[in-house]
Amino acid sequence: MKPISCFVLFVLLAINDLWSQSSSHKQVFQLNHVDICVDSASFNKILHNTFLRDSFSYVKVFVDSTGSEILLLGKESFVHVLPAKGFFLNRTGACLLVHHSFRWQETNRLKEYLQTFTKDSLYNRPYNSPELSIDYINVYEDTTGENEPLKFIPILQNHSKKNYLNWGYSDNDLEQGIGQKKYMADYVGKETKHKLFQNIVEIFVSVTEMELSRMRPLLNAYGYRETANRFILDNHIIISPIKMKANMREVIFTILLSTPVKRRTILINDNTTLFINDRKAIFTYKIPDNYR
Repeated sequence: MKPISCFVLFVLLAINDLWSQSSSHKQVFQLNHVDICVDSASFNKILHNTFLRDSFSYVKVFVDSTGSEILLLGKESFVHVLPAKGFFLNRTGACLLVHHSFRWQETNRLKEYLQTFTKDSLYNRPYNSPELSIDYINVYEDTTGENEPLKFIPILQNHSKKNYLNWGYSDNDLEQGIGQKKYMADYVGKETKHKLFQNIVEIFVSVTEMELSRMRPLLNAYGYRETANRFILDNHIIISPIKMKANMREVIFTILLSTPVKRRTILINDNTTLFINDRKAIFTYKIPDNYR
């Protein structure tokens, strides 16, 4: 082989190797679940609704010194229902898109990556209990004076490596990556086997222009593709921000069902409804933006 040909081959191999390395380290994020902060009356009605508990989802309740939280668990995703306490104080009507990394990494590394997309400062909001150790990467907010807290935020949830190892995952599992479907099947596969809630496929959420402007870079960081006023993740999860009207916050989940169901509407309370038709359910929550 001529020297020039060897040189060209060497360069091509080197470029291919660099491309492979960069591809293998590409950040891949998944939507794990959605947080929604509701008023106390809606919280109690959701908690005690028999259809949600018996047929729709596996309902899990967390109780600590500050109160209760509800998980409406499906086969591939879930809704985390919270009262206005702690971080969610004065955030009734808020919707947080909670992502996690396909491959486990240290929180600081993930935060550094996300920070390259946004001018907003990011910080780590840790949560610790006897069972769990979680870091939440959030946007810094100045809530002093008359500044209102954000009510639409894409965030990152990062469980500790110890959590994953305690759940039976190996170091190799964490390096190769854990898909959302497997994550949920390992977590509550038995409990959700006969439940209707399969997966969240679209989220309509009321936002202010300021919220959308600030959160757009982070949606891009998590891998969403923006098209026609919608943000699409992995070709099947759609986030549709809608301009807040008449000072009302509205969050609407379109949920794919595991089996067809006859058309019906479940009025959970004045603020919360669940409409079901065939293989889809529409969960709607509305509340005035200034609700306290």
